[in-house]
Amino acid sequence: GERSFKNCSQLSKVTLPSSVNEIGSESFEGCGQLTRINLPSSITIIGDKSFKNCSKLSKIIFPSSLNKIGSESFEGCSQLKAIHFPSSITTIGERSFKDCSQLSKIILSSSLIKIGSKSFEGCSPKIDIDGNIQRLPNNLFEGFSQLKAITFYSSITIIGDKTFKDCS
Repeated sequence: GERSFKNCSQLSKVTLPSSVNEIGSESFEGCGQLTRINLPSSITIIGDKSFKNCSKLSKIIFPSSLNKIGSESFEGCSQLKAIHFPSSITTIGERSFKDCSQLSKIILSSSLIKIGSKSFEGCSPKIDIDGNIQRLPNNLFEGFSQLKAITFYSSITIIGDKTFKDCS
């Protein structure tokens, strides 16, 4: 449920059972010692602010069933270095990975329909984009003022509206 483990300051590892299909809003927000979470293949939704400010979370593997990541879900997870979105994902909320300062490798999926604004603001100033994606969604890097270099390793054919807006 919502806020289930919010601010459990000593919680370091979580394994969820396969009966869980949604991580509620703010469920693990502020769990500053959380380094790893094993998400079962049944998870379809990660709610808003679910892992916000889990500053030691260094790795997350999204299950192939995941289709939505809520707003601010991983904001402030400063130890995340890489993320690979499964082919099932269609929506990433606003500021989902904001201030993930070590995040430098992003593997997108062609099934993505919506990525909220400022989703990657404050990430590494050099980012590699890979994956089976031909269109960069609207607002993908909006507001990412520290962006210095971006490398695409996929066959991008369309860049959406405001994709790089306010990237100074």
